[in-house]
Amino acid sequence: MAEFRADETFTLKARNQFYVCGEITEGKIKAGDILLLPCNSDLSMEGKISSIEMMDRIEKKEAKVALGIEYESDEEKEMWEMMNIGDGEILKIKETK
Repeated sequence: MAEFRADETFTLKARNQFYVCGEITEGKIKAGDILLLPCNSDLSMEGKISSIEMMDRIEKKEAKVALGIEYESDEEKEMWEMMNIGDGEILKIKETK
């Protein structure tokens, strides 16, 4: 299982994409893999990674990996935004075949 350190998120409404930005810390990640976001010890939220892009932060002179998760509705987008992903949180990525 791959790991991803999440630093920040953003949304592109024109693409219906919620992005989790950070760094791959272990393993490999590809489009189609599943991002696992634990809510508590018994419940987690899952999102299928639809794109993997590089995000240049010119003002900070750094580049980050952006994992795109396509959402179907404004309610789903709001759920992702309410999860407050970031600040170095380590997320697990489940590989798909």
